[in-house]
Amino acid sequence: MKETGRVFSTEMVRAISHERKTQTRILIDPKAEIKFFPGDNICVFKGKKINGEYCRFAPHEPYHVGDRMYVREAYSLIAPDHVVYRADYFESTAENVKWKPSLLMPKKYARLWLGIRNVSVQKISDITDIDAVKEGFTNRQEFLSYMIARYGNDVISAWCWVNDFIVDK
Repeated sequence: MKETGRVFSTEMVRAISHERKTQTRILIDPKAEIKFFPGDNICVFKGKKINGEYCRFAPHEPYHVGDRMYVREAYSLIAPDHVVYRADYFESTAENVKWKPSLLMPKKYARLWLGIRNVSVQKISDITDIDAVKEGFTNRQEFLSYMIARYGNDVISAWCWVNDFIVDK
């Protein structure tokens, strides 16, 4: 079991906190080769081919069932041992706080831990309305619009890791 951090937007942190988000997608490197094997076994391979062979041939999966992901979110240190989180504030009250970016949040300040319960692979375009709701959106179209705005039109045909999780209390 490993414990690693993952950056989430303020909006998505709020969705996790209110248990509206129980699934997250991580884009797979477009250069990776995806192989499907019998019994729902999926392998994603990264590496350069030399004479048709991989020089590095190793499965790449960011999370496995049982791993824990801590949520990296925008935060501020009010005092040495007092942390506040942007997701807890309305935009108008958060203006005067000097927020540190979520990417820089150390593990010791994490308040949300997610236990990975299932991992699968899917094309972004194959998301269902049910999964879009698990992602914290109202429907499939809202999710796809968000992804296009964030990553561009090519994201629709991209493959991603789908991680189902529960918030560890």
